[in-house]
Amino acid sequence: MYLITQKNSILKQNRKANTMQKYLFLLFIFICNIIIIKAQESNGPIDPDDPTGEIEIWLNKLVKTTFGTEYRCAFSVIDSLVSRNKGTSDNSEFEDSYGTLKGCILFGADKTEKGDHDHGIMGICKDGEMVWHSEPVFKGEWYGDFSIKDINRDGKIDILVEWSPGMQMIMTRHLWIISWDGRTGTIINQVDPKTGNTTIHAEESLFELIALDTLSPMLIRANWPEKEDFSEWFPDIQVSTLPYVTYSWNGERYGLWSTTQQIPGDAYLPANLLNVSVKVTISHEGDSLLYRYLIINSSRSYQSISGFVLKDISEDFKSVIQSGWNYWGYSSQYSFSYWTINFFEKKAAVKPGKELLLDIKSKELPSFVTYFVQGLHPEPIINPFSISLSTVKDYVTDIFTNSVSGLTIAPALLPESFIPLNFLDTLSSYTMQSRALGWIKEKQTADKYLTYFTTAKQELEQNNTNGARAILQNVLRDVDIDSTDNLTSEAYALLRYNTEYLLEQIP
Repeated sequence: MYLITQKNSILKQNRKANTMQKYLFLLFIFICNIIIIKAQESNGPIDPDDPTGEIEIWLNKLVKTTFGTEYRCAFSVIDSLVSRNKGTSDNSEFEDSYGTLKGCILFGADKTEKGDHDHGIMGICKDGEMVWHSEPVFKGEWYGDFSIKDINRDGKIDILVEWSPGMQMIMTRHLWIISWDGRTGTIINQVDPKTGNTTIHAEESLFELIALDTLSPMLIRANWPEKEDFSEWFPDIQVSTLPYVTYSWNGERYGLWSTTQQIPGDAYLPANLLNVSVKVTISHEGDSLLYRYLIINSSRSYQSISGFVLKDISEDFKSVIQSGWNYWGYSSQYSFSYWTINFFEKKAAVKPGKELLLDIKSKELPSFVTYFVQGLHPEPIINPFSISLSTVKDYVTDIFTNSVSGLTIAPALLPESFIPLNFLDTLSSYTMQSRALGWIKEKQTADKYLTYFTTAKQELEQNNTNGARAILQNVLRDVDIDSTDNLTSEAYALLRYNTEYLLEQIP
């Protein structure tokens, strides 16, 4: 959350910069770009999608032959783009859900070097041919790919591309949306009849996709600059949520409509559009237990996984999680531990159909805890100077109420005074809960373990420790047998490792 507020603070400082500072900055960038271009020309940089330069040579020749020699072009290899999941913004999302872009190359062509900023073209090539291209309606020069996703949920993939007016207006981005059915592209954003440009604009590349549910078309939220900054590109209208402006789908196009729901920057947006399962296996590692969590994001989920919480877990453990994720620590006030993606590595979020691996090493025994999983969504942007206890409480409440949750197992603290008879009651409770959750598949299997624990308790009440130990040894024998068919890894861990501990405490 600190990074989020820090980013917001920087943006606000940028907006307060005076016009002269911005133009000096733009001049500096312009000079740097010239230096970089010259260095690239001399050093011959290698494009990972085109290491030999063959695609660039072929595509430029095709574009010039088709549209005229004044055109230049740039391109993106779609398969690579989806794999890298990296676009113009930290909020970019790439998925070729229907496979209609597989093997395709997306290109943008313009004549800005010749002083023409009004006749840009987008197109798609496949198998060595140009299969589609737009009319020459794009303004400026192609800046890059914001997202590829079915955002209006009509069964066709949408390609969201950013165009820039040019170096003199580097801070402004225009968003165009192309609906692709596998053969033909259709522009589905509102176009200003006066300028011929898209009506969807933002400062820099500050666009976000917002899903309010799994059925409705997604919204697009943009960050507008202060009025004195490049105001010719932004309409002089009053929006209650400025500098955040939301665009919506009206059934035909994306645009800024009177019926559009405006989403403020500090809104807590849905993070529970997920279908998740959590699997845990436990094994001995030295004098500790290794808890291995597999958090599975179903292919039916609409969001990627970006956060994982274990509540009522012991704070005494070590954690290892895959690259791009961080463990943020244990909150004693709220009794939970929290893992999230790094703020600037949103591509590390676990996509639908993928899995997240988390290891926890602890000396504490397994017990029932609650997990919470949140999906990738625009985080609320909070002014760092207005953070209070109430803000923190709102943030934590959002985790618990705006997530997918369920029961799993995790290391938990034992009572300070260990009483074997009470611990046998705990084992009976674990058995009944495991049966209720389907972790013990057969009722007769659950009844068997309940009988073991009840009988062992009776033996201890009569001070027959040998009899109790013999019964508990039967538990350890049977869990190994039943784990093949009747016990999940969670039920096996609860019964085995807690029974092992109990045996160590009985003389």
